[in-house]
Amino acid sequence: MMLQVELVQGKVSGSKKPAKDGQLIFLSVGDKSLYETVAPLSDIMGKSRFFLGSFGNGAAMKLVVNMVMGSPSIVKSLYPTTFPLKHRQKDLRLALGLV
Repeated sequence: MMLQVELVQGKVSGSKKPAKDGQLIFLSVGDKSLYETVAPLSDIMGKSRFFLGSFGNGAAMKLVVNMVMGSPSIVKSLYPTTFPLKHRQKDLRLALGLV
């Protein structure tokens, strides 16, 4: 007997305020048909959702999003408490490692 498991994993971009305001961004991977089934739930909680295919792609895209969002903040010397500098630096290092 073979067990088949369908799974969708979603990385989330956004902090407490975007979560409260329903403005999260979902970066999902896994089973496409299951993703389509649960998509309406993502639409309630977020402003955007993206299906990125295979596992690992969501984590990579989250690093890219954090790198893009973090870079304009660093250039402007803005360091919001919602995303501490030590975490921003970690994500920048990991994103650079993707290339």
